[in-house]
Amino acid sequence: MARRMLLSLLNGPIGRFVLGFLERVAPGQPGSLRILTYHRLESPDLFDQQMRFIAERFHVISMQELFDAGGSGSELPPNAVMITFDDAYEEFADHAWPILRRYQLPVTLFVPTAFPDNPDHQLWWDKLHHALTQTSRRGFIENGTYSYPLSTAKQRKAAYKQLRIYLKSVQHHEALAEVDRICQQLEVASTENDVLSWERLRQLAAEGVTLGAHTRNHPLLTQISLDEAVTEAVGSLADLENEIGDTLPIFAYPSGGHTKEIAEALKQAGFAFAFTTERGTNNMRQLRPQQMHRNNITPYASLSVLRAWLLIATVNPKQLLKRKKAA
Repeated sequence: MARRMLLSLLNGPIGRFVLGFLERVAPGQPGSLRILTYHRLESPDLFDQQMRFIAERFHVISMQELFDAGGSGSELPPNAVMITFDDAYEEFADHAWPILRRYQLPVTLFVPTAFPDNPDHQLWWDKLHHALTQTSRRGFIENGTYSYPLSTAKQRKAAYKQLRIYLKSVQHHEALAEVDRICQQLEVASTENDVLSWERLRQLAAEGVTLGAHTRNHPLLTQISLDEAVTEAVGSLADLENEIGDTLPIFAYPSGGHTKEIAEALKQAGFAFAFTTERGTNNMRQLRPQQMHRNNITPYASLSVLRAWLLIATVNPKQLLKRKKAA
C-alpha cells in the first residue's frame, strides 16, 4: 500500500515538480558514473521517453570510453551515464536498439552465450513463468518446502515471484531440476527461448552495439563452485570472441550475484570490468572495477521512477551508512 502511494505521488504533478527542483539543485559528483541496466521492455514508448530524457540531460558514455578513462585516469564528462542490457532478448534488437540509435546513445548488451541458436535451452525463469501462466491446472503447486495456490491469475503471479526467490536460494543444478519438475507437474510444454541468434548479434555488433560476457548458462555464480563460476565467465567471453571477433574483457554477473572471492577470480582471469546489480554511483577516483554498481530499471518503471533512481544513485547508500557510523 505504501509503495503504491509513493509511486502515485512520484508520478503525479507534485512528484514531477519535486524531481525537477532536485535535479536543478542536486550537486553533480565529479568523476562519478551512473550505470543503468535493463532486461525486458514492457513498453517501447515508455523506453523512448526515458531515452529522450537521458539524451537531453546526461552524457551517455560507451564501454570504450569507460576503458579509456579507467586506463588513463582521465575525468569522465559531467553527468556521465552508461546504458546496459542483460540477457540479449530479441526485443532488444526489435525495440530498444532502434530507439537508442535514434538518440545516438551507446549501449552494451551482455549475452548468455549458450542460448543463441539453441532454442530448446531456456532461461529457467522464463520457463517457469511460461508454465505458471499457461497451465490449465488449478489447486496448488508444492513440494516439501513450499505450497502456493494457483486458482487465480493473481495467485499464479505471486507463486512465480515467490518461486523465483526460493530457486535463487538453492544450488543452480537443484533450481534447474525443480523447474523441470514444476513444468511436468503443471503439464505445460516448453517454448523456444527468445534470445537473439548469433547472426543478429553479429549484425548488432557491426552497427555499434558493444557485446559483453554474461556466462554461458546464466547460473547465479554464488550457487555454483568458484571454479565453475570462472569457467562460465571465461567460456562466455571465448564464445563471443569466436562468434563476433575482438571483444572487450567485460562481464555482467547474472542477477548481480557475486562475492569478493568471485570478483578477485575474474580479475585474475583477465576481466577488466565486472558489473553487479547493486544500486549506487561509481566513483572513478575510488573505482572497484570488478564490482561496478548498476541500477536496474524494471519494465514497468515510469519516467518519474527513472528520474528518481538517477537522483538516488548519486549517493551510494552503503557510503552513507559508513559516514553515519564514522560520525
